[in-house]
Amino acid sequence: MRQAVADKRRFAARLIGALAGALMAVGMPAVSADEAAPGDNPRAQLFAFQQALRGLSEELETRPQARFTPIETLRKRLGVEAALPAAAQAIPPIALHRPRTQEQTAQARIVNFRLALAVLSQTYGGKDNLDVLMAQPGGRTDAVSFRGGHVTLADILRESARIAPPGQGEGVATLRVPVILWDDTVLRLGPQDRLALSRPDGAFLISLGRVEITGSVLSVGGDANLASPDFVPFITVAGGGSLSMRGALVNGLGFGKTAKFAGLSVAANPLMRNTGQTRIEASHFTDVNSVAVIGKAGALVRGNSFAAMRDAALWFESAGYARIEENLFYGPAPTNAIRLLNGSRDAVVMNNILLGGDRAGILVDTRSDNARVSGNIVWNRDGGGIKFSRVHCSVARGNLVIDSRQKGIEIRRSRDSFVLGNLIGGNRNSGVWISRQDRTAQTFLRGNTLLANKAGLTMTSGGAVHLDGNDFRAQLPQVLSGDVALHSRALIGDLTGAAALVLKGSGSAAPEADVVHGCTMGEGF
Repeated sequence: MRQAVADKRRFAARLIGALAGALMAVGMPAVSADEAAPGDNPRAQLFAFQQALRGLSEELETRPQARFTPIETLRKRLGVEAALPAAAQAIPPIALHRPRTQEQTAQARIVNFRLALAVLSQTYGGKDNLDVLMAQPGGRTDAVSFRGGHVTLADILRESARIAPPGQGEGVATLRVPVILWDDTVLRLGPQDRLALSRPDGAFLISLGRVEITGSVLSVGGDANLASPDFVPFITVAGGGSLSMRGALVNGLGFGKTAKFAGLSVAANPLMRNTGQTRIEASHFTDVNSVAVIGKAGALVRGNSFAAMRDAALWFESAGYARIEENLFYGPAPTNAIRLLNGSRDAVVMNNILLGGDRAGILVDTRSDNARVSGNIVWNRDGGGIKFSRVHCSVARGNLVIDSRQKGIEIRRSRDSFVLGNLIGGNRNSGVWISRQDRTAQTFLRGNTLLANKAGLTMTSGGAVHLDGNDFRAQLPQVLSGDVALHSRALIGDLTGAAALVLKGSGSAAPEADVVHGCTMGEGF
């Protein structure tokens, strides 16, 4: 026992000596963040990013108009373009056929809205339905419905008066009844349309057809519903319906823990006729529960801002081939900014900016394989930055992930994950965390810069990790932790990763051999 303790102490002394020598070799910290230009010193570069991001976050809180600034302009102002490798190039969106719809004015009638709830419940269950039913005054189940043509806000307000007259005030019309649009309708709202859905009257809108919103203002009117306090009005595009939104302002919608009533939702039924691609662009969401796309392939969400969302800001589930680009997320948030779940495969998450919020900023989970997470800025999360869980062939490339309270990039129970060319710094747990991997699982770390994290790379049951060209010079003293902590000296003499290396939880670190992985070679790999 005494001999074992003595051996451990001798090893620790040698390791400390090696670390000290390496610190002197790379000159850390020869120049303080206050004295050096960002290009001269990695820590100064990190400090510059931290200051710029903090300033942007404060500006968004005090000057809401800043949210209209294009992401490209913000990225240039933050100075990230020169620091990060080029993100994935634009990938053409999926072309979906858009069926023609009759152009005559739709016909209105009064129906029982339980029919539309039944359509949603067949696919998404009955949870929270009772809140919707209880929110209706006097147990009313009447809704105004439209079939066979196009619908405007004027049509909705005129026909809804047959159940309850709409409210009017300060240029905003308040809808006080549920509205159902069937699959052969197109709802068109324009820049002149300002609509509030009444919370005390249980108002909501469900469309099974196409919804086109350009420059409109959508919000919630009134105080909490007395009979159903949890209820908040929502807009749901269901069945085979699709949504085209551009330049809208959306505030306050949505409630519950289900996607169907989340706020602004596209909740598809794959057995119903597809009315076209869903696109949400250049719009601004504040205090909305979630923007959700469920069961709908090829959705595009680009150039929007999301402030103080009450649940996951963007929630994709069983929704393959999504493109989530150039969006801004800021303000208090209790959970993920971007959430890809349950088979939302082949997604592109590119050039978004995430400031603050809880949990992982970008979560890719459960069979959402082949995700490409590229060029994003993730700062100051109370949770982690980017997380891959139970997925295959996913790529995190060219991201800036700094100042998370937990991990920078986390990989769990995933095969053939690629972490390429990221700058990961100032995270209060590990820069890269790999755990609960199958024994044969492989993770590839290439060309990353890790600096000033609590630890550089942590592995616990991490499978095999292939290291090549990663810069750990500003990560000292703790380069590795977890199962591979004793391999630290294998990196100390080569902190820029000139020689490729394979780390495993047991045994010695070894030079990298030819590797075979199960991913299709292509962009991002």
